Amino acid sequence: QRLERLQALLLSQAAQFAAASVGRTLDVLLEKPGRHTGQIIGRSQYLQSVHVTAPEMKIGEIVRVKVIAAMTNSLKAEVVPEFSPRAAAQ
Repeated sequence: QRLERLQALLLSQAAQFAAASVGRTLDVLLEKPGRHTGQIIGRSQYLQSVHVTAPEMKIGEIVRVKVIAAMTNSLKAEVVPEFSPRAAAQ
């Protein structure tokens, strides 16, 4: 019974932490292709699983993402375009 209460508490805290990540910008290490076409799975600095749409050639890179949703066991995010002063001036 104590183990069940502890596990419920941990799940609740993890869900709260994930929900608090929505809207934040994080650096994510892209690790492997996801289940869906174009989807890549990575890890945040907090070891959260993060799903983004990105080319497979980005696997192994650290990219900046904005979290758009908290799922049961992962975060859904969008890659933040890199800022380029040259592109901004055009």
